[in-house]
Amino acid sequence: MLVFSATQQAPSLFPLISCRTSQDSTITVGCLAKDFLPETIDFSWNDKSNKSFTNGLLKYKPVLQSTGTYLASSQIKVTADSWNHCDPYFCMAKHLVNNKAVKVVNRCNKEPSSPVVTMHAPVKDDLYVNGNGTIVCVMSDFFPKEIKVKWFKNHVETTLNTMTGCVRENGNGKFALSSYITVSKKEWDEDTIFSCNVVHSGISDTRNLSKSQTCEAPAVPGVIQVAVEPPPFEAIFYNKKAPLTCIISNMQNTDGLEVSWHELGSGSKLDTVLDNPVFQGSSYSIKAIATVCADDWYNKKFECTVKHPDLTSPKKVILAKDKSQTPQKPTVYLFGPHQDELNNKESITLTCYAKGFYPEDAFIRWSRNDQVEDRYVVTTKPMEEPYSSVNKSYFLYSTLTLPSIEDWNSGASYTCMVGHEALPLQATQRSIDKTTGKPTSVHVSLVMSDSY
Repeated sequence: MLVFSATQQAPSLFPLISCRTSQDSTITVGCLAKDFLPETIDFSWNDKSNKSFTNGLLKYKPVLQSTGTYLASSQIKVTADSWNHCDPYFCMAKHLVNNKAVKVVNRCNKEPSSPVVTMHAPVKDDLYVNGNGTIVCVMSDFFPKEIKVKWFKNHVETTLNTMTGCVRENGNGKFALSSYITVSKKEWDEDTIFSCNVVHSGISDTRNLSKSQTCEAPAVPGVIQVAVEPPPFEAIFYNKKAPLTCIISNMQNTDGLEVSWHELGSGSKLDTVLDNPVFQGSSYSIKAIATVCADDWYNKKFECTVKHPDLTSPKKVILAKDKSQTPQKPTVYLFGPHQDELNNKESITLTCYAKGFYPEDAFIRWSRNDQVEDRYVVTTKPMEEPYSSVNKSYFLYSTLTLPSIEDWNSGASYTCMVGHEALPLQATQRSIDKTTGKPTSVHVSLVMSDSY
């Protein structure tokens, strides 16, 4: 029998927002109340005009945690237009100890912002080895996202050998876009003028580029940056291999670049694979990846060495497993569909929640009758729990939406698998179906038992 303290405690409230863009006409957002006592809590929502908002409103019953406190969540459905225009919504949690509110908003800048347009010459190696190269037109830091791009060759519009990517978020609420045109060495050597015309919010901006312009205004070398990334646990879990990533950025060109990975101490050189160079702003970046076995990653240290003509000496960065804090395994909860959803007989939502884990690298995967289910899944990134003090801990939240209630009524079994290095076999799973109506817990026993 578990005995908990009866000390009353106010909830901590967090916004729940999808990490990826949806093409649907509605967006599901929510809020999570954690660590409150007693269990009685009520959610309500307001829109930007401070009027009650109830579209798609669901309120999930409080669930008792191992700490003796409760957690609960609520969600609403908002139109994609409203969400993309950054209209805020407010989640209110009414509780005996204290009422809390949190703003749920698509973080972006509402003020119109004109794009910063830059053009980048083709890589010399492409021109002289492959006979053609790519000019890149980069548009960054603009809002709203609607934008048009046209290419011209010697002031005549052309669509031949052109390609424009998808508008993407910068991470600061503004947007970025890249457009490309492939040019031949002959066209480049003949000093053909290539123009990128950008129209945004009714304002036109044209930039020109030719071989003679690049010769007259050579790029000024910047300070090359070198950073390393640890292998994601999901890659270790599935492949029993640990990819070590070295990121070299802020290069004016990649000519003469040499990158190598070594095992620190032994000096053993590792096989290193370089990705294709990528434009970022006005410079190049590239990733160099070496793969080691999982056991080596947990017990050894590694060093990335970078040589480049613009560096006065090689740059070296060490990468090793962080062992500053004892790993903590997650506690996993699986919530079935809300009764309101069942009553509506439309789409329903299953919710998987993992809490109290360290380090923060964890993953959640869904399956239906043992077949991977990756459609209609929304997963947050790991977030630090507010009561973390000396020892940090994190939580993670994922939902699986079933488009039709018939998917649930079919009796299919739905499983949430959580992967984390501190679990006994690196993964655990919970399953639920209409017949049982309650989740069951199973420890996964299929990988990694021989990687330590």
